Amino acid sequence: MNIQRQVLANGAIVVVAANPTVDVVAGRLFAIGGRRCDGPWPGMGQLLAAGLTRGTVTANAREIADAVESLGAGLGTEADLDYFLLRFKCVGEDWPALLGLAADLLRRPTFPTGEVELERRLLLEALQQRPTRPLAAAWDALLPHCYGDHPYRHPELGTAQAIEGISGAQLRAHHRRWFQPDRLVIALAGRLTPEEGVARAAQSFGDWLGETALAIPTGPRQHTPVDLWIDCPHPQNLVLWAWPAPAIAHPDAVPFHLLSLVLGDGTTSRLFVELRENRGLAYDVAALFPWRAETSHLLAYVSTAAADTATASAILCHEVARLQEEPLTAAEWQTVQGKCLGHHALRCQTNGQWAQALGWREAMGLPPHWEAQFVEAVRAATPADLQRVAQTYLTQGSRAIAGRREDGPRL
Repeated sequence: MNIQRQVLANGAIVVVAANPTVDVVAGRLFAIGGRRCDGPWPGMGQLLAAGLTRGTVTANAREIADAVESLGAGLGTEADLDYFLLRFKCVGEDWPALLGLAADLLRRPTFPTGEVELERRLLLEALQQRPTRPLAAAWDALLPHCYGDHPYRHPELGTAQAIEGISGAQLRAHHRRWFQPDRLVIALAGRLTPEEGVARAAQSFGDWLGETALAIPTGPRQHTPVDLWIDCPHPQNLVLWAWPAPAIAHPDAVPFHLLSLVLGDGTTSRLFVELRENRGLAYDVAALFPWRAETSHLLAYVSTAAADTATASAILCHEVARLQEEPLTAAEWQTVQGKCLGHHALRCQTNGQWAQALGWREAMGLPPHWEAQFVEAVRAATPADLQRVAQTYLTQGSRAIAGRREDGPRL
């Protein structure tokens, strides 16, 4: 695949992957910053992302929706911790029109009052449902203890108090503050040439002159181990453990990623085998290591019957301790390396996946050849590396149990 990268005069990064085999073009436009820029208004990023498609200086929400539908295309937005994302997919001949629409949405949103109120109600309704979802409820409760004052500390959907107080004027000011051309990544993949992609991106975004860019919020992370109980009306109890983890660019990220796969990814993982297959204690079990620009976290959870909560939690901790005390067997190591390399290869099968992977790499500040470096690091890793990161990071965990208090164990 022919991939080219160019930086426009205003600092915007354009990455184009030419793939003529399928008459589809996918676009991923990353505005670096994301929900970590919410400041004292948790939920600002979610409301802003939802409002981006609800009106611009040239089109209202209905006209925007009709323009996308008339092309048979797809377009959406989302707010990640590290970036805002606008994504689109269309047939090959329509991508210039979609890119022009994306430029209008990212550069000139108006956040009309009526549309903001609609998105606010939808966000508040989603927020009301989180306490009934055990994993979401447990993680929201642990977040401030896992991150302290770091900007990653806010719940994914924000807080009702903040969301209710955000005005359209505040959304417009937040947009002007954080959406800047030198923090924009435009990734295109599909039936187009790199020259066409760069030229159209320059036409749509090259004259964008932003304001003085603010520093992306950061700060020291303070992990304070806790043991929490969260009342949650659910048939099973959810036991969630959380530990600090490295940022994606840290040298420990690759062995830590391998560790997370061994612990809780799929039917060959230790947690699945021990808690579900051998003991029959788990309705659902997994471990998750999100890739973040700054320090991340490892989550390991098990959904189990109330009477089995204490036992399941103890077994989960035992499996973590085994990673610290015992190196993997040769067979386990071969399995996890193959799984990791297979997952990585499957990240770039479609044009949408190519655009996502290339744009994400730029948004996270990773080097141009990160994908190849990742593969090399996986192949060069050893069981001793995995054991070392387990001993380094998995020392002070925090636990939250979400379930019915009258059925749960004493903490």
